Amino acid sequence: MPKGTKLGPRVTVQFAAAKKTSKKTGTQGGSARYVFMLKSTAEALGLKAVPQAGVKNKKGTTIAVRGSKGAGSIKVPIGNSKDGKQKYKSIPVPAGATINEIRQFLSKASNKPQSFVSVDGRTYPIVTSK
Repeated sequence: MPKGTKLGPRVTVQFAAAKKTSKKTGTQGGSARYVFMLKSTAEALGLKAVPQAGVKNKKGTTIAVRGSKGAGSIKVPIGNSKDGKQKYKSIPVPAGATINEIRQFLSKASNKPQSFVSVDGRTYPIVTSK
């Protein structure tokens, strides 16, 4: 795709909730983590956009949280094309996201995929049973 080609509107989706403070050890958790993805991808998977997530600027408008740079993205299978080949949607993931965190994130989707392709090219199933 040529540089500068517009792909469409984007939305902020919560990847992982903030970790709570442990009463036993007293360790602090981090803040919630978000990903900034295409609106069409979020709608195809049934992920909920979080419009209030972001940083307020001096004018009072919210600037979207864009996540960490250089984190990479995973590919999630969505339907089939006319010639029978599998179509994929690309979803950015935060830096340092583990396979289990990605599975938990994708299990929140209303249209749950069966698997995903990680940043390094390996395919992992999404386990729905506990």
